[in-house]
Amino acid sequence: MTNIELFLELAKPDEFGKSRRIYATEFVGKYSKLRSRNGYKWPEGIPYLFERGGRGDEWFIQLIGIKSEFNQRPIRRDIRAIIQTQRCVHTGFSGNSTNKLIIDHRNGRYDDVKVLDEKTQTIEDFQSLCNQANLQKRTDCGNCVQSGVKFDAKTLGFAKSVCSGKIVWDGSCVGCYWYDPITFKQSV
Repeated sequence: MTNIELFLELAKPDEFGKSRRIYATEFVGKYSKLRSRNGYKWPEGIPYLFERGGRGDEWFIQLIGIKSEFNQRPIRRDIRAIIQTQRCVHTGFSGNSTNKLIIDHRNGRYDDVKVLDEKTQTIEDFQSLCNQANLQKRTDCGNCVQSGVKFDAKTLGFAKSVCSGKIVWDGSCVGCYWYDPITFKQSV
């Protein structure tokens, strides 16, 4: 079996291409060849959208959907051109060769059909984040998907957990720090 076939056997994705988080500590016995000492490159070939994070034994990969032309999370060229000129909304950083700026979907769940369609997306659906902030947001949004609880901005020193709504995810990312750091900072 290839590494991808082994992983898919372990992950057991559902009909929507979603799985639980699979941690590196599970790569034992039959699955031990999935372990890597030199970075995990094999997931790039998985026919699913996925998120990964953590380090060492805390490294994980989670399948979050089936790859298709529609769910590749496209960003319209004119929107991309504008966002690329902006600073990171989290740090104000303008980016450099080691910490590039990423065009980020504000909705970290990627479940808004309007935003995934280039014909209906707007510039307000995106923001600029430096790579490190984008990686942190990805982890925090993944935790929200797992737990149903939005990122708690108090961990960043803010007086509020969210700037509107409740910390329990209610079908919308609005109010979460990562959805719009600038609006969040202005509200507190």
